[in-house]
Amino acid sequence: MCILYTSWIVYAGRDRLDTTVKSGVGLGKLLAPTWELVGGIKHHETAGRDPRWLKYTQITQAQYIDGYYGLLREHYKADSAPFLELLRRETLTVCCYCKAGAFCHRHLTVDILATIATAKGLPFQRGGELPIR
Repeated sequence: MCILYTSWIVYAGRDRLDTTVKSGVGLGKLLAPTWELVGGIKHHETAGRDPRWLKYTQITQAQYIDGYYGLLREHYKADSAPFLELLRRETLTVCCYCKAGAFCHRHLTVDILATIATAKGLPFQRGGELPIR
């Protein structure tokens, strides 16, 4: 059974998976949002206070969710094996730079992986947010 957790990027457990567009690699990169999604929501969240996000078109949380789900659907349709590989792990902690409690793609990622696990009859459990170790 795979237990799916989330945590901040500095979490150092062996089951850590960096799913950020900035530093994610391998399977983590597969689950990373695009710079356009990140920039669009950061633009929205900072209301223009942070100039590095101004080059992106502002989007709402609903648009981010639609865009991120669409992105992962495309990845899954192209190759479902990496998603199933992740769900065969004993534990998986999806990490990114957002602080606990913030709107964040890692929670959407867990929702997507849980949906895939249910559809494929794979046992899983939501483990929640892990504290930083």
